[in-house]
Amino acid sequence: MFSAAFYLKELQESELLSELFVLAFKQAETDEDLWWQVRALQELGWSTELSDLLLRSEAEIEASQHPLLQVLLASARADSDRVVELQIDIARNSKIGVFETGDEEGEDNPSPS
Repeated sequence: MFSAAFYLKELQESELLSELFVLAFKQAETDEDLWWQVRALQELGWSTELSDLLLRSEAEIEASQHPLLQVLLASARADSDRVVELQIDIARNSKIGVFETGDEEGEDNPSPS
């Protein structure tokens, strides 16, 4: 356990992790994978570059119907009303828990499905 902690600490201090995210970003860029470009920029903490990418990719994001990318785009546009609207829509469409009631004898017995 100590060894793992030690090496993780060393990786963090060496900035190798940042370089790995830069490489991941470049690979996602080559692959034209917008989602992974966004994720790499988020992990790097490069908010200006992230906003620029989102705004440049506006048409692709709108066409994709990808709710998380749309939230990020609305945020980059500083459109807080749209951010809230999209977050509500995501929450409505998320399955938090579905329960069926009743069993063969007609008793109400909720059970997760």
